[in-house]
Amino acid sequence: MACQVEQIADCGDVATLARALFISDKEDNSWLSQCSVSLSSCGYLLAVAYRNRLCLLTSQWISATDSNTYLISWSGTVPANVTAVAAFPICPSQQSSQVSLIIYNLQSLHSI
Repeated sequence: MACQVEQIADCGDVATLARALFISDKEDNSWLSQCSVSLSSCGYLLAVAYRNRLCLLTSQWISATDSNTYLISWSGTVPANVTAVAAFPICPSQQSSQVSLIIYNLQSLHSI
C-alpha cells in the first residue's frame, strides 16, 4: 500500500502573511509554528491565528503559475488570544464554498 501527498495550493508570500499578523522583524523566526491553523474540508479557506490576530486566506486560481494560491481575504484582531481555530462547511452535502469559522481561547468561544 502506497501513500502519496500532493500539493493542493501554494500559500503565497509568507512575509505578507507575517505582516498581516503584525509579526515584527525582531520577533523569533519560529512564529509560524506557534500559529493555530485550520484548513476547511473543501480546501477553500485557510485560517491562521497568532496571539489575538487572525488572517483568513481563500484559495484562488492563478493562471500565471497554473496553480491555486491562498491569498489574504481578511485580517484583523479578535478580543482575546486564540488557542485554536476550526473551519467547518456550512452545507457539506452541497457544492458550496461557505464555511463557518470557530475561534477558541481558554476563557471563551467565538464563532464567525
